[in-house]
Amino acid sequence: MKGGASFLIGIIGLCLFASMSLMVPVYMRQSEGLPVFLLLIVAAFVFLNLLIVGFFRVLGHLHETVLYPDDPYSYPQRGRVLFLVGYVGLLLTLVFGLFFALLPELTRHRFNRHEGDILLVLCWFAGWIFLGCLFGGVLAMLSDLYHKAFYRTTLHPPDVAPEDEFDVSHRNSRRSDRDAERRARSWEE
Repeated sequence: MKGGASFLIGIIGLCLFASMSLMVPVYMRQSEGLPVFLLLIVAAFVFLNLLIVGFFRVLGHLHETVLYPDDPYSYPQRGRVLFLVGYVGLLLTLVFGLFFALLPELTRHRFNRHEGDILLVLCWFAGWIFLGCLFGGVLAMLSDLYHKAFYRTTLHPPDVAPEDEFDVSHRNSRRSDRDAERRARSWEE
């Protein structure tokens, strides 16, 4: 499945590097800990991107496999725009939130920590809004997949006659066909 490997690598890497970044302030001194912490956060950020892009590709691949290629009523998957808006907005919010949190450290305390608190609160709420958009896009995509898969297979099954003699759903019609063939042979003989 397309995107499956990226999704799994993203999950494993995100869990590993995010958990390691939480341990840096505890075990390292502050002067050594900040560069290591930033490196681990960047690695977790990369794995978060791999996870989200892999999940998006998995849903896109499922959408392609559920659709019949000759369907005249096919339409693009719903929820993709909302997903991408939430994804890009969440990534920008994470970058700006981290930047505003580390700004006093990076400017050697020339920037007052309390001046950035308002920006951090705004980033906090914006992050939750964009995360909601991302999950709303996922729900819309899954709902679209469900409706396409369920309503096309159970309510409107394809009109393909089975060619298997052991198919129990059409056993009676096969039997009547065989009886007609036997009658035709006996009539010719």
